[in-house]
Amino acid sequence: MLNANRYFKHQLKAYMRPMIIILAIVLLIGSGVCSINQDSARDLHYSHERGEYVSADHKYYSDGGVRMTAKDLECYKIHDLMLGYPVIIMMIMCAVAPGWMFSIFKKKRNLDCFYSLPISRRTLGMLQYGLGLIAVYLPFLLTYAQALLTNMSGGYFGNLGHKYILYHFLISIAAGFVIYTLFAFVFNLANSSGDGYIFMIAYQLVPVFLLGSVESTVRAYDRLTNPGVYTYYSFVDEGHACSYTYFGELLSDLCVKAERKYPEKYLDRSLADPEVWTFLVIWIIVGVLALYGLYRVFGEKKAEQTEEMSETVFGYKTLIPLCAVAGIISGFGDDFYYGLMYFVAAVIGYTVYRRGVKYKKSDGIVLALLFAFNIMMSIVNYTMR
Repeated sequence: MLNANRYFKHQLKAYMRPMIIILAIVLLIGSGVCSINQDSARDLHYSHERGEYVSADHKYYSDGGVRMTAKDLECYKIHDLMLGYPVIIMMIMCAVAPGWMFSIFKKKRNLDCFYSLPISRRTLGMLQYGLGLIAVYLPFLLTYAQALLTNMSGGYFGNLGHKYILYHFLISIAAGFVIYTLFAFVFNLANSSGDGYIFMIAYQLVPVFLLGSVESTVRAYDRLTNPGVYTYYSFVDEGHACSYTYFGELLSDLCVKAERKYPEKYLDRSLADPEVWTFLVIWIIVGVLALYGLYRVFGEKKAEQTEEMSETVFGYKTLIPLCAVAGIISGFGDDFYYGLMYFVAAVIGYTVYRRGVKYKKSDGIVLALLFAFNIMMSIVNYTMR
């Protein structure tokens, strides 16, 4: 009888061949990047006359406008530690893995086979989720080790900010968990693979739209209470509301510090911002909740819903009007046609949702309300000028 362990081993074996191909490609590209980086480092030497670094073609270097000293020579020689490459690979795999691992559950002909196994649906879901984690982390870990070994073989490792390498590595692991788990959850909310990919994109954009609409509302209130005085409000960086941009910026800042033996000299202000670390906690909590949601979805979803319209309340029903309203509000201060752009996007969204121009009465009511809301916002904006 096929139990959970045998199922996992069988699926792992099935995914092994494409995984080996992916690993070979990323390691081959990584070898090229490492080789180029080492060659460029050897070509640099310090010019005492200029107080800068000069290459063989007599191009002088300074670091962000800061005049560098001889003490910084080895730090600059490994300026490109290549830790960004493993992170890029991991983030690509975070977007690829959900469809790769869970699309097999989006076809009715497959479900009869899977659901006939002596394994609970939730266990099936968690096993596929685990396979996805392997697909996300394995290329990352190998390319990360490749980058560090390259610097060790070149004699540069002693010149790095070692504690920041550790921070960078741990937060990279957290980023992979959060992004992949969130994508896996929203992908499985959909009844088809196409809807799943759309949900993945939408859930990256919706928080940004919502944050922008809140700030626009506050600015509008300020214009009403303090006419003639313009005040720019930005409670938080809108990029922090998107997991990709948040983790990308944070890991980039950490990488800059990890590449230097004396990182305090190049302290990036964003790393000292409490907002940055507050959002790290928030995103980890979101990842844990998404994992719980994935567990629940697999236990509650019905086989007959597969390949049908995605009617979940967390899908098109909520995403379309929410994005449209938030977009219209975030554009407050612009003309009618800016909001009209979001109305047209909502029409396209409902067309995709219904797989054609087959709107229900409720869809028509929502679209009418969105159009009226855009007109109302335009009138309010005109009277405030």
